[in-house]
Parts: sequence; structure tokens; C-alpha cells
Amino acid sequence: MSYNLDTNRKDIIMPKSGSSRVILGLSGGVDSAVAAALLKDAGFEVIARYIKGYALPGIECPEEQDMRDARLIALKLGIDFSVVSEGSELYRRSVYEPFLASYFSGKTPNPDIWCNQFVKFPLLGQLKEEYGADFIATGHYIRRIGDRFYAASDTNKDQSYFLYAVPRDILKTCLFPIGELAKNRVREMARSLALPIADKRGTRGVCMVGQLPIDEALEWAAEERNEKFGPARAILIDKGQEVELGTLPASKFFSATIGQRSGLGISHRFPIYVVAKDPKVMNLYFKILPEGERKFSVSDVNWVVPEVPKLPQRALVKIRTPGKMLSCKVTESDNQMLEVILDDPDTGIAPGQSAVFYQLAKGGLIELWGGGVIQ
Repeated sequence: MSYNLDTNRKDIIMPKSGSSRVILGLSGGVDSAVAAALLKDAGFEVIARYIKGYALPGIECPEEQDMRDARLIALKLGIDFSVVSEGSELYRRSVYEPFLASYFSGKTPNPDIWCNQFVKFPLLGQLKEEYGADFIATGHYIRRIGDRFYAASDTNKDQSYFLYAVPRDILKTCLFPIGELAKNRVREMARSLALPIADKRGTRGVCMVGQLPIDEALEWAAEERNEKFGPARAILIDKGQEVELGTLPASKFFSATIGQRSGLGISHRFPIYVVAKDPKVMNLYFKILPEGERKFSVSDVNWVVPEVPKLPQRALVKIRTPGKMLSCKVTESDNQMLEVILDDPDTGIAPGQSAVFYQLAKGGLIELWGGGVIQ
């Protein structure tokens, strides 16, 4: 059956001939649904799997609805489907627990990256071996050309930042059918297939904490674990002097991110920005006009290019999402970390977040190199 999607995808999404069997991560959203349709239309045997995540007990999470939607999508497209329950415990150990530990140590983690690195893609890789498939596929917005990976055509939806930590031996087996498409085109395709999720909104926030803001989720988790944190002090650094502005709840302290404009219940006649956190004494530091930093270190580096780049190198780096790519120089340090020097200072260099490196390529493409964790 042809879905008449008015696009010839086979030359793009199928990098080599061979087995036509693919394991698809089907999330219940529009992106993975259209990816499934494109793969089937290109001649693949699609085996779709929904990987269960983890949610705090008693927290409302859309997962049950997502699983129902995924099942309906598979039924509509006529593809094999089931739920992988093993993901829940793996998610708790590999994402949720480190998520809490990172925040409670004063850092700002990115659990979406860990989810791809430790849960979704490794499980899809295991299923690939189990079913004798040649490929894994997802509905991520990232382009694959040959054995290299590039930022998506739709720069507003590009998700390459979240995939830098997936081991290359797994990533090189992956297909990303919608990486060349804009989001509005993906929705048009879903409507043409009369898929029930064509206008479904994308997931926002961190599923494991439901609709709770991060500070409330951290407060909830601390109470559940019977961990006690006293109030934090808000301190303004102005002209070399430290001025105490008041106190704020510990949950606000832990959820605050470097570069964040207050919004933490601390008032001042001028806009103030978070510039540092000291979890040992629970001090949160602000400045009125932060000058930013140019230099930082990166650990836990993973490269997704076929050959590890010879450093030092000029590159582009993205230090948060959403966020623009910044010009920089990348060098190796003596302690097996990378040193990054930005061309221009930035006020949002947050320990715990990821720095992801790119390089301009032919034809205006932006190649994903790899990345690591900001220290």
C-alpha cells in the first residue's frame, strides 16, 4: 500500500541495500508516526515499539495516553506493535536518580540526553539484534547522509543536540526519516494519512515529573526521600561588594540555572541574573549586568563522527537548548577533558548542561561532531 505522501524518501532514509527490517521507536506522537509511514512506504518491514519511561508515583503523566495513541497509529498503518516495559526501571536508575543527584549538587542536568544515551537507543539496539533487523529508526529531527549526521533542515526543530551522547556504534545503525522535513510538512503528512494524532501537541517538560515545574518536582522528591534543605541566600555581587537580597526556598535554589533572569521570588529595581551557585553554603549569586565567561571545560566526551577530530580545532558549539551555536576553539587538556574558548563571552555556561560541537560542511550543512558535559 502506498500512502501517497508526495515524496520519494527511499534514497534518503535507506543508506544501503540489505535487510528491509527496521525497529522503530514509536512514541505516540506525530513525528514517529510519520517516520513509521515513510519507512513502510519505502518498503521496510516496520516493527514498532513503545519504550516505557518513569514517572514519580502519584504524578500525572501523559504516558498512558501516549501508549494508546501509539497502538492506534500502528493499527492504522498495519505495523507490528508492542510496549517495552523494561524501559521504566532502566529510566529510573539511569535518568531519574542522576537527575536528582545532579540538581541537588547544584548543577543543571539534561535528562533528555541521558534518556537517549542510556535507555531508548540501547533498548532499540537490543531489539534490533533480537529481531535480526539492520536498522533502528526514530522520529527525531536530525539528518543522516552516509555515515555522518547533520542538524535537521528545520532548524527550529533540530534535535541533534539531544543525540550527541548516543554511542556511535548504535547511532550508525539509525535512520531518521523526517530529518529533511519541516514540522508543518510532517503534520500535513499525518493529516493525509488521517492519523488521529495529526494535531497532537508535542511533549513539553520532563515526563517523569509530569506537569510540575522543576522546583516543585525537586521539593516533592526531597520530601519523599526525607532530605532536609534549609533556605538559600540570594546574594547580589555589585561593584565587588556582596549584598544579601533575601532568602529563597531550597527548591528554587536547586532549580536555578546560570544565566537565568531571576524569576525566583527575589526582587530588585534592576533585572538581575544568576551567575553562580554554591550548594555547600546554599548561596545563589546574582549580577545586574553579568559579563559572561569565555572558557570552560567539558568531560564525558562522545564523538559521533567516523574519525575523532584532531585538536585543537575551530568549531561551533551549542551550550543549551534552545540556544544558538557559538564560534569557539576546542583543545585537549591534560586531564582527558576538553577546553573550550568562546570567541565572545556568554552568560549561560551552566555546569551539568551539555556542550555539543558542530562543524560547517559542504552545501551549508552543519555536521554533528559530538559533545560532552560542562564542568
